[in-house]
Amino acid sequence: MNQLYRALHMPPQRLLKKLTGHKEIYTIAVRPAPVAEGCDLLPALGAGAFVPLPETPGVWYADPLLFHHASGRWLFCEAFDSAAGRGSIAAASMDDNGAVTGMQVVLQEDFHLSFPTVFDWNGEIWMIPEASETNALILSRCVEFPGKWEQAARFPVGRPLCDAIVME
Repeated sequence: MNQLYRALHMPPQRLLKKLTGHKEIYTIAVRPAPVAEGCDLLPALGAGAFVPLPETPGVWYADPLLFHHASGRWLFCEAFDSAAGRGSIAAASMDDNGAVTGMQVVLQEDFHLSFPTVFDWNGEIWMIPEASETNALILSRCVEFPGKWEQAARFPVGRPLCDAIVME
């Protein structure tokens, strides 16, 4: 049902491409935020060049989330493995110039994961990845940052949930 909903709400040209077998491939591009006095607070409106993440053969990246940790700034994202046909969650450190290094898979399941919502709550780091095919909301706790996570709770909802976020 979720796929039908998405198909009915996408632009006709995109739907036609999907129906004719065109494979969509995404990427993430980064650039440093402007820091000079008077710079626009929205770096997307600046004039600097975007730099795509380094390519990994057979993998594309989507759904980026920046997370600040004591060890620095981190980029969490979906890493879609084309051969497996499903995504996992990856993370990499990011320096002040926007360079991303050490991309690694940090959470992988036998079902598709995407859209990692990573947050700090009560001194612990948590993640809610999209796992819509499970018909549940899955909450994971970070055991060792950034690469070791354990499932803390699974909330069955009886239907697919997409792109959950946490609001305080």
